[in-house]
Amino acid sequence: MLERLRTPATAAVLAVAYYWISCLVFEYMGGSLPPSWWDGGFVAPRVRVLTWFGMQDVLSAMAAALPVALLFSRLVDRFARRLALAIAAPTALLTFVQAYSQYGGGEWKMTVWISAVMVVLAQLFAVPLLAFVAAKVMPPVAPAR
Repeated sequence: MLERLRTPATAAVLAVAYYWISCLVFEYMGGSLPPSWWDGGFVAPRVRVLTWFGMQDVLSAMAAALPVALLFSRLVDRFARRLALAIAAPTALLTFVQAYSQYGGGEWKMTVWISAVMVVLAQLFAVPLLAFVAAKVMPPVAPAR
């Protein structure tokens, strides 16, 4: 009985940890303006700023997912894509709801929609991607006796 409850409990703890770490990382990493060296190569200033913030969002999602993915690859016996998506889905959904309630309402501009979708996709697929890489790179754990 206890063995059957271990994986769902582990998934729930990892989902809460991913949301908490994601909140901390996005608060710390987000919001900095593009540096002066980022100016080159972009036709329009709007594209430069959107690209910078999009890159920050993706890197923030990957940074938040890294510890969760490492723990996932160690605590779950085999790599389960559905379980990794289930761990990441609440964080992605709550982030979207929070962004919509904060910035949405009337009409959202296309740039806000693109940014919100990019964050949701980055948060949704960061845990499975990094867990897959960790499972392939890290040596397997010996079973407990």
